[in-house]
Amino acid sequence: KIQLHSSQVLRNATGCLRNVSSAGEEARRRMRECDGLTDALLYVIQSALGSSEIDSKTVENCVCILRNLSYRLAAETSQGQQMGTDELDGLLCGDANGKDAESSGCWGKKKKKKKSQDQWDGVGPLPDCAEPPKGIQMLWHPSIVKPYLTLLSECSNPDTLEGAAGALQNLAAGSWKWSVY
Repeated sequence: KIQLHSSQVLRNATGCLRNVSSAGEEARRRMRECDGLTDALLYVIQSALGSSEIDSKTVENCVCILRNLSYRLAAETSQGQQMGTDELDGLLCGDANGKDAESSGCWGKKKKKKKSQDQWDGVGPLPDCAEPPKGIQMLWHPSIVKPYLTLLSECSNPDTLEGAAGALQNLAAGSWKWSVY
């Protein structure tokens, strides 16, 4: 386990990365493409959970970086751009292409739905998702929600709380399939 409180270098480095992550779309894109960055940030956060380090500046910086990297994630990544609202309806409600007079999407007349391979049952493995997630996939994978929720329940640093809440809001925003998980 790393000692966050004793590492001024880690605190300052994450502070610099936090500044860069807020510099705009191009900076976010490049940071998302950095191998191991998301993994390292999550490692720091998970190492601090349940310890006195949870309120540290280093954890605050890591959470805020992840919040910034999750901002406009659906619009700025190829994975988000490939998933439109029709596919989202299909994922949530069954056959997305069954738009006829008897059905008006998810909320229309009930009829038997075909089980799609891309439809998630709420408990099994996620469709089109590497297990375990790596790199940029970790930014939207449902497993990232638990550390954010733990921070919201255990942390007292207001900036860390704001970062965790903002990251969750960013993940739930938009109409791409990962926002429903």
